[in-house]
Amino acid sequence: MGMPVNDTIITKNIIKVSESYLMPLYKKLCELIRSEEVIHMDETPFQVLEEHKANCYFWATKTTAEFSRHPINVFRYANTRSGKVIKDIVGSNYQGIIMCDGYSNRLYPNAKFGSCLVHIRREFINIIKALHNRPAKSSIAQQAVSLLRPIFHTEKHLKYHTKEGKAAERRKRLKPLLDSFYDYISQVKRPLGKLKNAIQNALALRLRVYRIFENGQVPLTNNPVEQAIRPSTLIRKNSLFAKSIRGAQASAVYYTIVGTAKMNHLNIYKYFKYLFDHLPNRENKDIEGFLPWAKEVQAQCHI
Repeated sequence: MGMPVNDTIITKNIIKVSESYLMPLYKKLCELIRSEEVIHMDETPFQVLEEHKANCYFWATKTTAEFSRHPINVFRYANTRSGKVIKDIVGSNYQGIIMCDGYSNRLYPNAKFGSCLVHIRREFINIIKALHNRPAKSSIAQQAVSLLRPIFHTEKHLKYHTKEGKAAERRKRLKPLLDSFYDYISQVKRPLGKLKNAIQNALALRLRVYRIFENGQVPLTNNPVEQAIRPSTLIRKNSLFAKSIRGAQASAVYYTIVGTAKMNHLNIYKYFKYLFDHLPNRENKDIEGFLPWAKEVQAQCHI
């Protein structure tokens, strides 16, 4: 007679595997992303029944596409979206730049924050869409978008070899364009409604946006981490919720390993097979040999 298998048994074993075998790898990835000079960060709501509250959250942290040491995508479960969670993710002494919107520098005096220029542009685009039949009222938003457009075009054609070189090129070619945008919206007289909100938000984030001129590793957009979160959003729509805190934490472990494996061009099935073939017997062997960019992992699991 075979062993009886049902959803409860499968779920318990998935959680146990994450805690017994995958946790050291997960903790190592969490440690490594703390050493990055610039990171993306965002969060998405998720319901956990055991918490007895409407929303808990998965927080996603991701390295930048350029100049990072290794491609890493870390997920963390938390029962709040308070900015205090950032300390749990990067540590209280993090001195890099975090690409995210809406969190206070007062909690993290050693860190700096960057902001997404795409988000700022999107607010003006939404105004244009809402007022498509009233062109006169949307003209200010249209001009704002027109002033932002060449910034993204110019960014794509910058020539550089280092992040210092990129920052210098940005100061030379992008700063006059961004200055023009901010000069224009600063002079708009008595804006109302959504236009007022879009302008006030852009002005409030100006210092954060200008981080791109301090450090060439700072991207113009936070879209990469939003894209990294999307698979967990689809899973949420299908599964609706997690029953337990341990289950949510296990999900964060699996999301992290899958997301980081994808960034390092690994076949997910082969990578998990490699981990489960070797991790149970590793004893005290260094976990670094199992990281997605490790030489043997790449040789065995690269797509």
